[in-house]
Amino acid sequence: MAAPIEETAADTNSSSGTRAVINVRKFLESWDSDVTDLSLLPSDQKENQRIADRLGIGTDLVDELAAVCGADTLCCGDEPDDKADLLKMKGLPKNIDLTCVKYQERELERRRMVDYKLFVINKMKYRMMDVYRMVPDPSSLKREMIPDEKLVPHPNVVITVKVYRTRISTTFLPKGEVFEVLGTQTLTELKDAISCMKDDAIAGEFSSYPNLPNERLTPAKNIYKSGMFFIENVFYNDMREPDNRDYSAPILKWAVEKQHENLDLFRTAKMEDTLFMDLNIQLGVPYLYQHQGHCEHIIVFTDIRLLHCDDPQDVTLYPYLLSETVNKRTVCRSCQMDSARWVVYDSPLTPDSPCFLCHSCFTLLHYDSNGQKVCSFRAYMYRQKLSLH
Repeated sequence: MAAPIEETAADTNSSSGTRAVINVRKFLESWDSDVTDLSLLPSDQKENQRIADRLGIGTDLVDELAAVCGADTLCCGDEPDDKADLLKMKGLPKNIDLTCVKYQERELERRRMVDYKLFVINKMKYRMMDVYRMVPDPSSLKREMIPDEKLVPHPNVVITVKVYRTRISTTFLPKGEVFEVLGTQTLTELKDAISCMKDDAIAGEFSSYPNLPNERLTPAKNIYKSGMFFIENVFYNDMREPDNRDYSAPILKWAVEKQHENLDLFRTAKMEDTLFMDLNIQLGVPYLYQHQGHCEHIIVFTDIRLLHCDDPQDVTLYPYLLSETVNKRTVCRSCQMDSARWVVYDSPLTPDSPCFLCHSCFTLLHYDSNGQKVCSFRAYMYRQKLSLH
């Protein structure tokens, strides 16, 4: 079996020492074909095959031993035959005198009494929490059940990407979303999957038009479509639209004017023409994602591995969202009940600037019966995401 990371690593000298740069394509090619072929077999078949090869015995004998000594023999008899139905079990097995089971019963009862997710968000100490996606649909794991045009190319690599939210302080870097992407996907597919409040914001100041219908409101992501990744001295720009801007142009111009010592190392490429397979990356090293002009996110590649049988085999599910950080709901400053829908600046009628208000409180406070403004202020629509895609 190959040792891909060590064999494909290129040493690069930096101020922090020598770090390993992984070429994703070489990482995939460095694995033996036997390993890539076994990677899509069910995990029990892979394990049984390894044991049989190591002991020099037939797989039939190993399969028999697995059935006699396997984990299924630890069941108490009340579990459903289909393992997929374990998540649908109502209640816990009876007549089991274990403290952990008693705590589980108490917790399940508590969840039946209250809206547990809302309860946790409202009562938790911090303003955000991580929400994890459930196990993928079992049908998405079976390649024989997926049409050929939707089947994930094999062999393939899976790269875990952690996207952080825009930095709002010098001491705290909030995590945003964690994705799994395929080596055969383009960078634009990750860009389109990243969720940011700046993308969903309605561009413009709307104090004179507080009741515009939703069909006349255009999110910023549909107007300002430019974007850029900066990974290992390469600027990857999204140039799919003719009016998209090259974010790297002013940076390179500045580097030329300042005669930057590493100017020769920088280069540019199109995001839509670049596969993750074409990248050189370092695990755990922060890179840049920039969009909406000046909205900057830190992205970190945290893992790279072969695609295996427990990964979704439907290519349309990728980039696969593993988890995201959900903010605590921003409530109206006035009624303290409804969610905020407006951000108001420089209003003499609000205690703060900016001030978050729901639609009802905002209109009742700042407009007369004829819909005219009663004072001078600026108002922007506020949108907040509270759940998974």
